[in-house]
Amino acid sequence: MSLENLELEPDSLLFICRDIFFMQIYLRGCRIGSLLKAYSHQFNEGRYGAINSGGKNNVDSKLIPKAQVIVNRYIGKHDRLFPLFKFTEDPQKSEFENRKEEFRHKHSCTALVNNNLRVLAVKAGIKKPLSSHIARHTFARMAIDKINNPMVTMELLGHSSLAVHQQYLNDIRKEEVLDQAADDIFG
Repeated sequence: MSLENLELEPDSLLFICRDIFFMQIYLRGCRIGSLLKAYSHQFNEGRYGAINSGGKNNVDSKLIPKAQVIVNRYIGKHDRLFPLFKFTEDPQKSEFENRKEEFRHKHSCTALVNNNLRVLAVKAGIKKPLSSHIARHTFARMAIDKINNPMVTMELLGHSSLAVHQQYLNDIRKEEVLDQAADDIFG
């Protein structure tokens, strides 16, 4: 059974984590931290827009129909689109302490998603590891297969330079070669 067709209890943690995984793919390999921290108001008029504080990795993506279905499921129910990231700044703490706590909370939410993705993989009969980073790799692989232009795929994935992008592509290719070799040995 595929991950998409798994029968899951609506609003359960497994259901939410599966939606997050697919949204990462649908939002051009969006990083998990950005998606967890995304507010409902960033999903507007069929688009997802995010302006990052450093001005890097800003996003303005059209929502494909499957992404819009997921957005519609959550929009307006919580401050953030998905209900996992609940960090709020403590005015009694310094900016450094707040950033540190925010980072810890994001890491803990990411771990929660990844743990649930592993459970989903077992339920779906997926033998390879499933994680939020695999969603990014999945989109990257789809983009590379469809678009034969590294400059375009670099922009789609939000990489800062062609050198960074090339290393990312090499890592994906190396993982695929190693996975195939392991399959050949054990399969």
